Amino acid sequence: MKVLLVEDHPGMAKVSCDLLRQRYGHEVQHAATGQAALAAIGEFDPDLVLLDLNLPDGHGYRLAEQIRQLPTGQRAILVALTAFALTGDEDRSRAAGIDAHYRKPMDFAELTQLKRLTPATRSEQAAS
Repeated sequence: MKVLLVEDHPGMAKVSCDLLRQRYGHEVQHAATGQAALAAIGEFDPDLVLLDLNLPDGHGYRLAEQIRQLPTGQRAILVALTAFALTGDEDRSRAAGIDAHYRKPMDFAELTQLKRLTPATRSEQAAS
């Protein structure tokens, strides 16, 4: 699977990229900022984007909305990663086009079970 990791913490990014490559066999590209992620997504065409919600150049929810506007971003699975879980975060994630929401550190073994949610599926989940 092609994974774009959007993470501004250098140590967390290195450990995550190494783990995703070596243990799980994914092709991984890293972006430390939202702008770098937007530049990379068109060229890399990831299957999945692991998105830190707190980035130095903006919030991950806004970045998710921008990614969803790109042709390659419409088909990618978006996963929010955060160290700070607040009430309502999962609802905000769904509204921004994010398919799944996890606290750090995420168990990367779960990646193969994630699916891209359509707007209709998101609406159904919000209603239940």
